[in-house]
Amino acid sequence: MVARFVMGFMSVLGNFGSNLRKLAQQRGTLAKAANELDISKVQFQRYLRGESFPKPHILKQICNYFEVDARILTEPLTDTLLFEMRTAAVAGQGGNPAMNAAISFACPTQDYFQTPEALPDGFYRVVRKSLTFPNCYANLLFLVKTLGKARVMRCYDDKLISNGTMPAPLRQYRGMVLGQADGISMVVFHSPPAMSVSHIFVAPFFHANGTRALTGFSTNGRTELVGRARIVRIYIEPITGGFSGVMAYRRRKVFMTPEEVEPMILGIIEQPLN
Repeated sequence: MVARFVMGFMSVLGNFGSNLRKLAQQRGTLAKAANELDISKVQFQRYLRGESFPKPHILKQICNYFEVDARILTEPLTDTLLFEMRTAAVAGQGGNPAMNAAISFACPTQDYFQTPEALPDGFYRVVRKSLTFPNCYANLLFLVKTLGKARVMRCYDDKLISNGTMPAPLRQYRGMVLGQADGISMVVFHSPPAMSVSHIFVAPFFHANGTRALTGFSTNGRTELVGRARIVRIYIEPITGGFSGVMAYRRRKVFMTPEEVEPMILGIIEQPLN
């Protein structure tokens, strides 16, 4: 019986070490996972080799970090098991359970949320062709922030779009900021009554004066309408000057004529799409 107990314990140690290695490698490097968990590299390596088992509070910390549960001790980690664990985890976090389950299904193993270094938290200026008014350029403002391990954004359509009749909550849209190998994607969900979903892709761009910005394109998921674009080039730059800088930007015109757009920015967003 003692021998069976020892063999069972060793099996759990080995299984945990193997699963921990897979989870850590999905997040990047073993050193990165150990550092973010605040576990010494020596101790982390002992876990990976199946030589040591974490104390209960450390195990809970590891499970929370990787969004898994105690099954990582007893079952080999597969995509199916990881999906089940993460679906169960997000279902208890409030919000829309169906949306949480869908996102867990679509991204069961890869961490798509990009790091703040690529697009730091803060307010950004967005310039693009208007999708509502022909021959106009939209001059918008959006906020990027970090929620736990997720990166999100929020913006509002201007009240001019609805002739001032739509309340702010219905003009709001929110999205996820996701990392890609060569840039950043934002999946954006609009409030009713539009009920549309947009996608933005941007990559870093540096002005001749060293100012950092991002350029790319924006698409609007809706039916085709005569004279109304569904895909346009987009220009994004951080707003400096803190709160006063944001307030000063809010006083600028939302919809501009071509003559009112800075020539450098106009040249970027007027480039042909391919």
